[in-house]
Formats: sequence, structure tokens, C-alpha cells
Amino acid sequence: MRLLKHGTNFNWKYALGEIFLLFIGINLAIWFNNYNTNRQNKKFKRVAVSKIQEEIKRNQAELDSSYVNIIKVLKAFKKIEKSEDEVYFIKGEFNELTNYIKDNPGFFLVEDTTRLKNNELVYYGDINVIFDIPELKDIAWQTTNSINILDLMGYECLYLLEDMYNLQQMLEDELKNATRYLQKKDFEEFQNSLEFLI
Repeated sequence: MRLLKHGTNFNWKYALGEIFLLFIGINLAIWFNNYNTNRQNKKFKRVAVSKIQEEIKRNQAELDSSYVNIIKVLKAFKKIEKSEDEVYFIKGEFNELTNYIKDNPGFFLVEDTTRLKNNELVYYGDINVIFDIPELKDIAWQTTNSINILDLMGYECLYLLEDMYNLQQMLEDELKNATRYLQKKDFEEFQNSLEFLI
């Protein structure tokens, strides 16, 4: 050891050199640790953003499909009327009614027909609505929340994502309400719920 010079003298140069090297070594270790952590965080952020983008695209496709279905159902309901004794019917000429039944297969189940004047017919029957509820996911968003990657993203991005997922939840809740009305055969409230969605 060169700390003591020629027996009893203390070697200040060697001691200060050792302390300096120790200081540089600790700083390099901290710098490498920070570098690796930043690199890992960027990788996690890229993966999280990628998964959220995939989830948003899937949810958008589900919502687009649901929107088309909602428009189709609302259009089919416009032609249907309800009598005072809660009987559903559609009125029109034979070709018009045939086209309606062809355009909306299985929607209106004809139980009886009455001929009116001027070649008009009235079809009495029941309504059969096939309505799919979209399955909207938020797994990537919940996972990102749980593993604390959100602090790596900008405020504006987080604000927009949170807003989008809240809107998605609101739409999902309203679709469930519409389904409950449909199960109760409350077609008026069902239509109101669907109109709210568009």
C-alpha cells in the first residue's frame, strides 16, 4: 500500500487520487444506471403507446360497426307504428312493404294483413330486433395505469386518452341501457337511447 510513504509519512497525493477515482466511479455508475433506466422507460412507453393504439383501432372498428347497426335499426323503426292497443303495424303499398321486409329481414314479423282502399295494405305483427353490443376494451389503458408509465407521457396526451376512455365508457353504458329497454320491449326508450348515441 502506498498510503504511507517511506515508513511513517502519509501520502496525500495517493489518498486524494483514490478518493477522486472513487468519486468518478460512483458518478459513472449513477450515470449508467440513469441511462439504462431511461432506455428501459422509453421502451416501456413505446410498447404501452403501441398497445393503446391497437386497442383504440379495435374499439373504433367495433364502434363503426355498431353505428351502422344503430342507423339501420333506427331507419327500420321509422316505418313502424303502434296502435292504441299496443299492436305494431306498418302501412303502405304491396311493393313498398315487400321492399321494407326485404331490406330489414327478420325485423318485423308479419302476423296478419289487412287490405285498405287504394291498394294499401296494413301488416300487423311483432318486432324482432337483433342488436349487437360492441365489446370495447380498455386493458392496455388499465395496464398502463397500473405500472406507472403514465408519468412518462405528456399531459396533453394523457388528458386526451383519459377523455377518450371516459367517452368510451359512457357509450358502453348507454348501449347497455338500450339493451335493457330492448329486453323490456320498451321500443320508444330503446329508440331514444339509440338516437342519443348518434
